[in-house]
Amino acid sequence: MTQTAALRAQAKQHYDAKQFAEAGELFRQLWDGDGDAFSGSRYAYCLRKTGHADEALTVAQAVAEKYPEDVYARREVVWSLYEAQFKPAKERADLDALERAGEQIVDLTDEELPVRLVSFAVVDLAKDKMKWPLVSAWCDRLDPQNLSPEPREMNGRRVVSEREQWYFAKIKSLVELKHWDEARTLAQEALASFPRQRDFARWSAQALAGQGHTLEAIAELESLARARQPEWYLLHDLAELQSQAGQAEAAYKTACQAALAFGEDKAKVGLFVLIGRIALDQRRYDVAVRHLKLTQLVRTREGWSVPGEVVYLENRARGAAKQAGATLEDLPDEFGKLRALCRRDWEAGVPAEQRAHPPQRGQPQPRRAPTPAPQTDGQMHTGRIKTYIEDRGFGFITPDSGESDLFFHITRVQGMTLPTPGTEVQYEVTQTPKGLNAVNVRPAQGGK
Repeated sequence: MTQTAALRAQAKQHYDAKQFAEAGELFRQLWDGDGDAFSGSRYAYCLRKTGHADEALTVAQAVAEKYPEDVYARREVVWSLYEAQFKPAKERADLDALERAGEQIVDLTDEELPVRLVSFAVVDLAKDKMKWPLVSAWCDRLDPQNLSPEPREMNGRRVVSEREQWYFAKIKSLVELKHWDEARTLAQEALASFPRQRDFARWSAQALAGQGHTLEAIAELESLARARQPEWYLLHDLAELQSQAGQAEAAYKTACQAALAFGEDKAKVGLFVLIGRIALDQRRYDVAVRHLKLTQLVRTREGWSVPGEVVYLENRARGAAKQAGATLEDLPDEFGKLRALCRRDWEAGVPAEQRAHPPQRGQPQPRRAPTPAPQTDGQMHTGRIKTYIEDRGFGFITPDSGESDLFFHITRVQGMTLPTPGTEVQYEVTQTPKGLNAVNVRPAQGGK
């Protein structure tokens, strides 16, 4: 056996045993010597597996340049790019860098796995940043029929299938971009596969309205709202369409119903403006002023600017009230007091039997048997809030340990009324029938 053959056999032995540091050194010697494609690709692979992604990329590119037709060399460039550039951009939420690295990867390969991983990652970050043209364009890199329609397991929990995830992103982007014909067609297609998904039905109705069929869209949303207790945002959509159709009384009632439904106030600022606008048209000047003032208080509290339209509508309502000889009450500057006044308007606008009854802060709640404290691992872990969906009361934590994201529910959070993405937290872990959950979640000591 020649010295090269013996070196190659020894390298393979380490490689098969997943001893990548040892194998990498031997493959380096082979690459520096004979410079064959196999040794170069394996050397790059071992560098990547031992955490040297940048060096792996340099070696992989040199191999691919020398052997441009070699499939394994090109594949190693793809995965080295993914490790060296794409993943770090994803971790720091740098959309521009993520897209640049993603473009390089998909230009180099048509293999399903890297294209799918890259496309979904760009779509998710672009969606978070509301870059809807980018969301739509990267969705188009995937064929939904090639994605699995079966639900997946993530952290021991059942989550939507990749195909359903694709439909969510693509249809949402089309609605935001007002591409109504395509949005309607795709929403109907999605509903055929996922008939229980209410967002697809909602977006389908929005697209129908965008096509100019407002009354038909109203009928679809009304049907959806009757199927079960409707979400506040569905009622908001319905109220907007009823207002556009000249159904002022129905729109006011629906908007008040939406305001009473469960959901955070900062998400409802557009709804409060709608109520103010409808009330102004109905000459309910006091109601209009209250809601436009409430909008300003919410936006100021969140550190957002106040749109000129809101100020204009409030001035218009005050001027109309003065011209009509109506006296407007002085409004409190305290958010809680003003919200209580607005809530009286909502309750007056909706029959009692049609109201949602979410728990109200400061009001006594019905007595319930205490929920037993879950059994935990007894260890305090640290991480950051990744997402929190207030309307549903749950979210996910990214552990500092690098392990998979953990589900948490608001009932297991202490010291925070609204978990905010990026907040450093500490928590314990418990096993549930659906997988591992974070419990006893609280702000980390000294965290940001």
